[in-house]
Amino acid sequence: MNKNWWLNLGLGIVATAVFILLLFLWMNWFTNHNVSVQVPNVVGLDIEEAIEKLDDAGLRYEITDSVYLEKTKKDAVSEQDPIAGSDVKPNRIIYVVVNALDKPKVKMPKLIDQSLTLAKVLIKNNGLELGNIEYIEDDIGNNLVTKQTMNGSEVPAGKMITKGSRIDLIVVRNKTPEQDYVDSTATETDNTDEEFSDEEKPKRKKRKREL
Repeated sequence: MNKNWWLNLGLGIVATAVFILLLFLWMNWFTNHNVSVQVPNVVGLDIEEAIEKLDDAGLRYEITDSVYLEKTKKDAVSEQDPIAGSDVKPNRIIYVVVNALDKPKVKMPKLIDQSLTLAKVLIKNNGLELGNIEYIEDDIGNNLVTKQTMNGSEVPAGKMITKGSRIDLIVVRNKTPEQDYVDSTATETDNTDEEFSDEEKPKRKKRKREL
């Protein structure tokens, strides 16, 4: 009997301690149940400033990605989730995207021996810009790229270059029919002079000038 009494007393003390602990945890949760903080706006701030601002608001942060935006400051926050003004629980993680410090690199595409139309598409699809186009006349093709340069130097296909770089092209094209006609006319005129005697050539040249 005495032994059972002490056993029951011990079990009662343990049960009471567990109840008090659970009650304390429930009270702690309940008192914070309706507590929220407003997410500050950190877009456009340097990452260090953004971290400090989130910390002051009782929030945490996590960088989820980095991008490169020409018009955004380097090392600045470009996006945040949740957005500014949202009501969240204290200690909530705010996910941010940071503008990269350097422009990304891309591979130089192979433009040589491609048509000018295709070369323009490849330049755009690889995040590059079309620079100057220099045309030269040749019979090897029409609107065919023969050289690709950047800042005055040839750049081989596959080389890593800065995204947004300007690519200059040298393109060959055939002579136009008008040019061939002018050349042939000039040849015929020159040959016609040979049919006249030395006495008639000055008169022939005079008539040419009058025409």
